[in-house]
Amino acid sequence: MIAKTILLVEDDEDSRTIYGTVLRHAGYGVLEARNGEVAMRVVHEHAPDFIVMDAGLPVLDGWRATSLLKRDPATSSIPILILTVHGQTEDVARAREVGCDAYILKPMDPADLVGTIEKMLAS
Repeated sequence: MIAKTILLVEDDEDSRTIYGTVLRHAGYGVLEARNGEVAMRVVHEHAPDFIVMDAGLPVLDGWRATSLLKRDPATSSIPILILTVHGQTEDVARAREVGCDAYILKPMDPADLVGTIEKMLAS
């Protein structure tokens, strides 16, 4: 079986290293981007199977990047999990509005991240 590829979009280098290590350890191929603009380029060049997107990114934030990806027929079917520190009711509503498929608050248990991804990829 070929490993699924996940694009990890996270501006904090330490968090990117931690989440990337967790995902690689779980058997996924991992591509990384430090902002939404780079993420858009990586998605179109590599067509990942799944995207883990931080909401608060520089250049192009995760909310806007998710909205653009979900509106593009070439990328709309890629599941996107928003990973954020923003947990207010309006943030959850915004996640739905931009089309994200799942929403996890930071800090999170790495097992929750992997478990959510596995469930989403299986469905």
